[in-house]
Amino acid sequence: MALPNNFSSWEHLQTVLMQVQNRIVRDEFNDVGDDSWEPEIITPRGSLRVACTLKDDDSAVESLIKLWLFYGVLRKARDFHPPIYGIPCTDFQEEMAFYPQVKLYFSQDWEGVPEGKTPVQARARFRLKGETSASMNEAKAKALAQQIKAEFASTAQGYVWTKGKHKISYQDPSNGYLLSINAASDEEAEQLIKKILSIQNHPFDIEKMILHTPKKNSVNNPTETRLVYGQQRKKLRWRPTANVRFRWSTLQIHGLPRDVALIDRTGYFPDALLKA
Repeated sequence: MALPNNFSSWEHLQTVLMQVQNRIVRDEFNDVGDDSWEPEIITPRGSLRVACTLKDDDSAVESLIKLWLFYGVLRKARDFHPPIYGIPCTDFQEEMAFYPQVKLYFSQDWEGVPEGKTPVQARARFRLKGETSASMNEAKAKALAQQIKAEFASTAQGYVWTKGKHKISYQDPSNGYLLSINAASDEEAEQLIKKILSIQNHPFDIEKMILHTPKKNSVNNPTETRLVYGQQRKKLRWRPTANVRFRWSTLQIHGLPRDVALIDRTGYFPDALLKA
């Protein structure tokens, strides 16, 4: 169906933004009242809720400032940087030398994400055992990016596979592969592994593939709760089943503080060697 004749891109964007963001604001400030709450600016929490709530007559600048107040000031941008267990890459590299490593990143489309959850993500990594920090150069990186594009971004949609409860390992350390994949089936994992091996034209060996099939089913959107730090909180998802799409690939080289972006389908890496 075509867009209406009087369609306004800004009005549509503003309507959708209000529907989504104001629900988040309401949940954040539910201690001052529910949907029937009468706006007031006498109490500190009431004043903040009013300041963060988007309104139909807000300008684009006002909407942006309200979003920044909510996410940047009040939440201190923690939504943009979830907690990560790790150490600075420079500290790690001072302690450990390694072969160049290729990283493949996949994530779920937002349309399929349950409310209140984040997209399911998946990663795969392998080493370039024939290269070192000294031998690796931009020409080789571009050739590698072309191979990854052929396997995972040959179409505009990008390669999609289904992540799930089955844990499949592929052990070939002499060629740099210590893969561990959670897939919806053994066949799904095997297809993904074959595509990863094809990047370097390495043959697939079924003897190097190890299957781990748990009896427990995936838990995508748990409703049960458990006691955590004095409150009942929803149980965490367990190996959720979801379609994940190829987004980008990077190359980690010992001696470089940042990964080299090989190929990017999202615009997240403006300096990527290849766009897709």
